[in-house]
Amino acid sequence: MVPNQVADFMAITNCNDQQKADQYLQMAGGNLENAIALYLELESQGQVSRQASVQTQNSNPINEQGRQFVQDYNTQIFNSVNPPPSVIRQQSNPNQQQIVEYKKYVEEKRAKDDGFIKKTISGTFSFVKSLFSKSPDYGTECREKLIQQKVKVDVKLESGNFDDNLKLAQSNMRPLIVYIHDDNFNQQAHIIFQHPQLTSIITKNFNIVAFERKPHTLELIPAQVPARPCFMIFRIDLFDKIDVLGVFELVQGIDLDQLGQKLKQIKGQYNKTYIMEEQIKKEANKPAYIHQQQQEQFFNPYQPIQQPQPPQQPPQQKQRVVEQRNLIKEQDLAYQQALEQIKLEEQKKNALKREQEQQQQLQEQRQLEKATLMSNLPNEPEQGIEILFRMPSSQQKTRRFALTDKIQVLFDFVQCLPDEMFDDPNQPFNLIQNFPRLSLRERKDELIGQVFEDSLNEQLIVDQ
Repeated sequence: MVPNQVADFMAITNCNDQQKADQYLQMAGGNLENAIALYLELESQGQVSRQASVQTQNSNPINEQGRQFVQDYNTQIFNSVNPPPSVIRQQSNPNQQQIVEYKKYVEEKRAKDDGFIKKTISGTFSFVKSLFSKSPDYGTECREKLIQQKVKVDVKLESGNFDDNLKLAQSNMRPLIVYIHDDNFNQQAHIIFQHPQLTSIITKNFNIVAFERKPHTLELIPAQVPARPCFMIFRIDLFDKIDVLGVFELVQGIDLDQLGQKLKQIKGQYNKTYIMEEQIKKEANKPAYIHQQQQEQFFNPYQPIQQPQPPQQPPQQKQRVVEQRNLIKEQDLAYQQALEQIKLEEQKKNALKREQEQQQQLQEQRQLEKATLMSNLPNEPEQGIEILFRMPSSQQKTRRFALTDKIQVLFDFVQCLPDEMFDDPNQPFNLIQNFPRLSLRERKDELIGQVFEDSLNEQLIVDQ
């Protein structure tokens, strides 16, 4: 076993016996999570027997010989309830019938295969096609709806559909919980997914995805879905069939502590089944001649087992292997190119989206500023100076202003004009008198009558 796994196992379980930690990891096939689950389940049973032993010794004062007898008897009880990992592995060994059935299933599955090259090309085409035509993501839809409805969830809800999540859970060696959500269940869902013990058990032992109760979503689930919100637990068995491990209706006032314990029991049984199936696969994949030599060795223990010689590959098979490797390289290259193309398109879409959002924000901010300036503009007087504004778009706008108004009022008025009259409404502008040449940007605090003395008509250029 990997030293880090043994150390992590001992640290998490508080097990001080390194040999026992190594045995549990061996029994779980090197999977740390399964080893810890088996240890916690089996050791908890053993603690009950040890407590019974202590109570028996304390309540019955007997001599040393009798105490030794009780100790030996309780040890036998403890060993029968909590056997060591080597004994558990021996007891959980699959029988020959299970191995034969699995081997027959694998052979039938291979017989239906269309051939390696044809199947690989078809699979690659389907995969690349799926990259460009995404299937509906019901998991993300439900997760976003829970967020909108302010349902706080302390577990990681996966994205995707049912099949994808079931395969992902299988690769993670975990059962899959499917949570069916109703719109009128938000308050209870908030309580369930905030329960510390329950969410901790789900996070450590399960993958979970949430779906809304809709016809197109429920038809993907290969089991009868209850009428109420519920947890449905699935796995893929040894023969690639979907197995329902449990269904729990989330009724009002459900005991969440008890639900957590039931989920732990399901995970413990899942671990045992997983180890059993891995042993079946391992036994079924052994060459037949090795079993034959082991049987001969059993009947003749003094005859040493002959080490089998590796079979020589014929030239045609070698050529086929080379072709397969070259095909895999080409597929990997096509896959990488497709991913890069998708990544580049996503980057372009994100950049365009950010630009559009920025333009939208600027437009909203500009409209707000215009509304504020428009409400603060003084009313147009009946008498005063009439000013013609020449806009960057070659359009013109005329308005009268009081001589007692400040030059800033002219800038505010131009700022309120429609965007199409500017080259770029987000860029600053200046007001310029053509003759005599005069820039008003630095004279905004002066009065109009002071700048344009004895004048009743003026022309200003809006310069950007």
